[in-house]
Amino acid sequence: MIRIFCDGLCEPRNPGGTATYGFVVYRGQEKIYEECGVVAKGENATNNVAEYTAGIRAVEWIRKSGLDKEKILLMSDSQLLIRQLQGAYSVRSPRIYPLWRRMQELIYGLGISFKWIPREENKEADLLSRKAYTEEYLRERNKSAESCVILRELGNGIFLVRGKHGTYEVDLENRTCTCFDWKVHREKGFDLPCKHIIAASQRKEEEERNLKFRFIG
Repeated sequence: MIRIFCDGLCEPRNPGGTATYGFVVYRGQEKIYEECGVVAKGENATNNVAEYTAGIRAVEWIRKSGLDKEKILLMSDSQLLIRQLQGAYSVRSPRIYPLWRRMQELIYGLGISFKWIPREENKEADLLSRKAYTEEYLRERNKSAESCVILRELGNGIFLVRGKHGTYEVDLENRTCTCFDWKVHREKGFDLPCKHIIAASQRKEEEERNLKFRFIG
């Protein structure tokens, strides 16, 4: 039997954040494939869109890989996704309906069933969706860190950094910042540097390189 574990998220806010997906495929006890990626950003990004996309991408891969003749069990911790695919919930959202239709096209003729599982049993897919979010977040923050201005170093690894929306205090030793972006991600369990931390880290690394070169010279 083919077992698929799917998950999706939309952070740091739902809707309107960055939606990402992840899925893992097992054949018997062997993991044969995993995938993750970004679904959408902004107003079209929601948790439910991400959850559906995880299922769609997984079944697309099943068909592409020639595994569509085998028995398939698709699992997710999304009640909405599973109950709608089981026919227990109606599909009313204009945003979800096209995704539901795409899923119906993909599963037609397959020996597939759907099962809801608690989040604790879906850790691999959850980690993949979080990995996709983390990679996209860092890509964006590394780019936006270029616009930050280091006002001064206060000592002991603490920097005063000016960003687009204000001035913030960065503690490099403890990897903390007083900005909203850092706080909201920490509250949601993401240990991610904001653009101000990245900018301060880059300044610190530059200072250390310059000191090293002066010492060598």
